[in-house]
Amino acid sequence: MYRVVRGIQPVGQGTFYTEIHNIKAGDEHCVVFDCGSKGGMECLEKSIKDTFIKDQVIDALVISHFDKDHVNGIVHLDKRCKIRNIVIPQFSNRKWFYIVADFVSRGGRSVNMDVCNLTIFRRRGIRTIEVKPMDDEDRGNGERTIELSLEGGESITISSGTRIKLLGSINGNDSNAKWMYMPINCTLGKDIARLEAKLNAVVNGFASLSADAMKNAIENHGGDINKAYKDVFGNSNASSLCLYSGLDDARLQIPLCIYSTALYWRRNGNSTEACLYTGDSELRNLTKLSCIDRMLGTLKMRIGLVQIPHHGSIENTDTGIFDLFLNRIMIFFMSYGIGNKYGHPSQYLIDMLRIKNNRVVEVTQEKRYVEMIEIG
Repeated sequence: MYRVVRGIQPVGQGTFYTEIHNIKAGDEHCVVFDCGSKGGMECLEKSIKDTFIKDQVIDALVISHFDKDHVNGIVHLDKRCKIRNIVIPQFSNRKWFYIVADFVSRGGRSVNMDVCNLTIFRRRGIRTIEVKPMDDEDRGNGERTIELSLEGGESITISSGTRIKLLGSINGNDSNAKWMYMPINCTLGKDIARLEAKLNAVVNGFASLSADAMKNAIENHGGDINKAYKDVFGNSNASSLCLYSGLDDARLQIPLCIYSTALYWRRNGNSTEACLYTGDSELRNLTKLSCIDRMLGTLKMRIGLVQIPHHGSIENTDTGIFDLFLNRIMIFFMSYGIGNKYGHPSQYLIDMLRIKNNRVVEVTQEKRYVEMIEIG
């Protein structure tokens, strides 16, 4: 029996999602999607200790983007576990972009020149895998496949839609089915290029400035830089990974059962084990939805669980998400902190999801959601 335990952890206004694969006794693999929280660090640290034993190996940590409510718990995860690979949006030669995005997300009040310090991970032999924007060398429905080494290795850059396989074949059946992860960088490369041109008009050669010069430029021209960013992207959540997690063949018919803690729902079937994690992706953008749809291809028919991005904000999602999944009945989940100052989640959005007979799971600092998937 191949078993996957998927945990949507109770960290309040943040994101910490875990998947633990039990292939057989003594053969376990773990993947984490984001690890951070605003105002819920005690809950986050407890969730890490509840989920992982000391020195447990994390095959891959996937970071959707670099806002602190998605990454500020990594230091605690790193102390508890041994991380082998980190998957992030393409960062090399684009650090300036994430510095500006972080500046905008802080309301233009402060500059953080160290939004993602990869040096410490590379020095310890943790491999970084950078994912290109989804319109950069678009390969469509995940035509490239890589196997992850459990011992790290050389850092690499991959295209959005690349299939990452951590495990061997699913035990207990005669197929060559494999569980896979497909990261999609929902940033559009053409938009980054537009922003660079606008910033160059503010400060010549902005993207090539030294760290000190860039910090000074942002401090001295913060209003113009903030405006340039919002002219292109609208809000600060333009740079985020989506992640498909599920079996690698849309046509595969294989017995499976899914049990969950939300009202003891149980999904029986052979095609709904997959999850689409969305981070803070901006899914109101029809161009982005079209790119995601093209990259998922028929794999979207395996998806039964979907994260509503950005803690259930109406700014990031509208009813267009129904079209992505062909109006199938789904389970949607969102993570938010009770009493958060942002007004998340949108009750209107929750009502729209439920009108279509979808199930909505709300995960807070007081309640987690867990699925157990049994295959074969």
